[in-house]
Amino acid sequence: MKRRSGEAPALVTFVVDSSMSMRAHGDIRRATALATGVLRRANRHDDYVAVVAFHDERADVVVPPTDDPDVAARRLEDVPVGNRTPLPAGLLAARRLVDRERTAIPDLPAVVVVLTDGRPTVGIEDDPVVETNRLARRLGASGIDLVVLDLDRGTTGTDVCRSMAAEADGEYVSMAEIRPADRTRTVARVIESVR
Repeated sequence: MKRRSGEAPALVTFVVDSSMSMRAHGDIRRATALATGVLRRANRHDDYVAVVAFHDERADVVVPPTDDPDVAARRLEDVPVGNRTPLPAGLLAARRLVDRERTAIPDLPAVVVVLTDGRPTVGIEDDPVVETNRLARRLGASGIDLVVLDLDRGTTGTDVCRSMAAEADGEYVSMAEIRPADRTRTVARVIESVR
């Protein structure tokens, strides 16, 4: 894992799973609440924040990079929700977003924070789990720190989340193992450790 001084602003991109499985268990509300809490803490370093939401067969940048986390938090309340889970598309959209920002700021530190239950059902051209791991590996290889927040409850999604983090030499955090009251603080600390 790459460690940075924490002095330079970073781009922190939240990639939020807004699929049916997340909605069915109420995890979409937990994910957006968690992201909102962390976003509001991001301005301590003048970080830029962005949000990508993925559902059905698409991933959308619902919050372009901004230095105003309150704007990002408000936009999170309207994240679209769909049926299927195109996790690879979410990772690809985040990678492209970082690449675009790095054309203007070549050494921009970047952290991608994925909030998912780890159950991809739609790939781009291949098996969605294979593509998820491949794209996570590419994120890590391009100098993007990956933090995977596992919202699954210890079933098959947890394996995908762990694998995704490992492929990127990133950080894995199981939300089920953290008390709700401590989640925002814990996630903010993990992001701080890699940014």
